[in-house]
Amino acid sequence: MANYASALIKTAIAEIGYKEKRTNAQLDDKTANAGGGNWTKYARDFDNKWPNWYNGKKTYVDALKKSQQFDKEAQEWALQVALAQAQRLLTEDAKSFLTEAYGDLSKYLEGRIEAEVRNQKVGFGTLTLSA
Repeated sequence: MANYASALIKTAIAEIGYKEKRTNAQLDDKTANAGGGNWTKYARDFDNKWPNWYNGKKTYVDALKKSQQFDKEAQEWALQVALAQAQRLLTEDAKSFLTEAYGDLSKYLEGRIEAEVRNQKVGFGTLTLSA
């Protein structure tokens, strides 16, 4: 365990000073292209490892919004897609734990997803489900 903790601390220290990027250029450079465009190498790497999880689903919603087809029915469909994806990412142990702790797993996840959507609308997301 100490080796993992040491590696984590070493990596975290190496990342001190990394700036969010204005565009998707120079993502690996700590300070170049700095700006509030919400581009980071971390999101790029996450998307490469788990394609279509975060940014893929956002693209689905963005396309509907651009075509002015993001109505109540489309929003409900997007929620069902997100719920299914979230449940696929959870291990059976995680599902059991969440069900025991919070009751209905789907209702719990729906609440977390809806909270994340609200947070993203104001500029900061919090959902931390991962595979």
